[in-house]
Amino acid sequence: MTGMNKILLILIALFLLSFHSYSQDIIRYVDGTETKTKIVETTKNYVIVKDVSTEVKDTIPYFEIKEIQFPNGEIIKYTDPNKKVKEYQLKNVALSIEALEIIRGVVSTDLEFFLGNKSSIVIPFGKDLHSSDLYAGIDFRYSLNKNELSNIYLGAWKLGTGNFRFFIAPGAIYMRERVEASGTTNVINRMAASLSLGTSLNLTWGFCFSTYLGVAPGMILETSDFEAIPVFRMTVGYRLTKRKN
Repeated sequence: MTGMNKILLILIALFLLSFHSYSQDIIRYVDGTETKTKIVETTKNYVIVKDVSTEVKDTIPYFEIKEIQFPNGEIIKYTDPNKKVKEYQLKNVALSIEALEIIRGVVSTDLEFFLGNKSSIVIPFGKDLHSSDLYAGIDFRYSLNKNELSNIYLGAWKLGTGNFRFFIAPGAIYMRERVEASGTTNVINRMAASLSLGTSLNLTWGFCFSTYLGVAPGMILETSDFEAIPVFRMTVGYRLTKRKN
């Protein structure tokens, strides 16, 4: 092969490489970054892209995208980043009820204060409508995942935009319970530490759901006896107020 032919092949390869790079779509994000990729599908709610080298597909929520530039130079403004920040601020106070407890005649609630993207403080409270039995406590939830916003689906039904949290929750709980034995009624007071693992779903329009399972080892105050109490809760609720920057 002559030197001229080698130079010609190199020029052709460089041309094809530059054409391949130019033929990719460019997605610019609201955080200032951008990626070159291949867009498979676009809707007003999300964009499906495919990695050119691995063929792996990914779904990007529209509120993360500032604009899209196509290979022909056309640019689509996908969302206003200032408007996005205002619309998709997560709310920082949630009030939930324990749906299963209502069947037993117990009003049981969780009041949750979100401290940031990873942590929150939860104040559970429950009262038996037919007796003086009650419980109250405090939990500190710490998320074990990134809590990234994405489109949430239940089968084919889109619930909205939100995130899943997988959390660990150390805490403390106080319980007052009426116990009947040998024809007499005694009131037992318990104090216990607790440790739970759980998951929660939070949608940007307000709906929230959580379920967690744990154990609460503690002491009966009247007798100083130690015991371990299982903890299981499943709550549904609504986030009340917007987080302030």
